[in-house]
Amino acid sequence: MIKKWFISILVGFLFFTSNAQEVGISASPDTNIILIGQQIELTVSITAKDKDIVRFPIMLDSVASKVEIVNQTEWDTAAVNDFFKFTKKLKITSWDSGYYAIPPIPAMINNDTFASQPFLIGVATVALDTTNAIADIKTIQTDPLTWQDYFDAYWTYSAWALLAIILTALAFYIYNRFKKEPEPIIELKPETPAHIIAFGKLKALESEQLWQNNQIKMYHVKLSEITRDYIENRFKFSAKEQTTEEIMYYLRLSELTENQKRVLRKLLMLTDLVKYAKESPLAAENEQVLRDAYNLVEETKKISVEPSQNSNS
Repeated sequence: MIKKWFISILVGFLFFTSNAQEVGISASPDTNIILIGQQIELTVSITAKDKDIVRFPIMLDSVASKVEIVNQTEWDTAAVNDFFKFTKKLKITSWDSGYYAIPPIPAMINNDTFASQPFLIGVATVALDTTNAIADIKTIQTDPLTWQDYFDAYWTYSAWALLAIILTALAFYIYNRFKKEPEPIIELKPETPAHIIAFGKLKALESEQLWQNNQIKMYHVKLSEITRDYIENRFKFSAKEQTTEEIMYYLRLSELTENQKRVLRKLLMLTDLVKYAKESPLAAENEQVLRDAYNLVEETKKISVEPSQNSNS
């Protein structure tokens, strides 16, 4: 309780000193204590005078270690008297419990550098329900016969059966070892492109209408698997067992555009929230995430270019 009181006083003091400035930058969350996976809104505001040159801070995928940016808005501009106020809203979250210091966010106004005040975010685990009584210990039950008991009773039959299997396998090996057969001709079938496979799976998922029948988690689990399979087949790296951050780190130098990376991150993080944090997306979000998957495959599919024949003799 003393730690939470001290943190609240410290954060309040930092916000007061930040708001007292006329020209500068401030960053304020809508709350400082969250549960694991819970999203909060962080508002970043820059105040500058008319004709000031403002260089906005660049915020990519996190604001601090273990504090991720889920999504963010574009900068919004509003005129207040002789000043301009630029505002950006970010959705942030964390998947590890503890207290995390959010460092100052810098911005350059003219030739001066301003920075927001740092603040803390506390991430708590889900509290255990201690209201339910502890269940009674079950009574002792009769131990049924084990496989060892059956083996002791019938081991001779098992030995004869095993010997028969060994002799049959040995005879089959000797027969095939000395039997000469022509080697079969293996036809190499062309590999199906990754986007063709992905489109087929997406259409099948859409036809199942899982989320419309209240199977939201299964819908997002399948959509995540389809997307990861496509990324693995398209960019030739193991993506099925990797986390969202590991996938995005691998794709940082790929030919994907920043917008495509942002859409992919948003898609994977939403499916993670549904699978692990029991998030319940709206119907519009369920429809949009499928459209995002379709568009991502369409925009990033690998086009096979047939070599052109030179007509000059």
